[in-house]
Amino acid sequence: MWILYLNDMRFPKIEMTVAVARANTREALVAFLERERVESYRDERDDGLHWGKVHRKGGPLEWFNRPYDFQIEEGRVFVDMDAEMPVLREIHHLTVADEAKIREQIMELPEVSDV
Repeated sequence: MWILYLNDMRFPKIEMTVAVARANTREALVAFLERERVESYRDERDDGLHWGKVHRKGGPLEWFNRPYDFQIEEGRVFVDMDAEMPVLREIHHLTVADEAKIREQIMELPEVSDV
């Protein structure tokens, strides 16, 4: 299972990312990201606050920043949970119950269909 991690522009710390979607393949998440991408636009509120956006207005990624190339290269955007789970298990000494809870949380993410 692959997870897409992006930065929510409404968060105060831009370096923090959150799990946004899941798919069976990395390619499905890459295609999803591309489908949602639009020409950059400015979204202004009545109080003068504005947001620079790069994803489809009203879409599931509207409030997320586009990932930087270095984030993708470092493996921080598209994460293979099947490969990461053994590492998490060892570093954090996860129990079977902990791992089951993580997998439950992953399954709650919106699923992106395969390409």
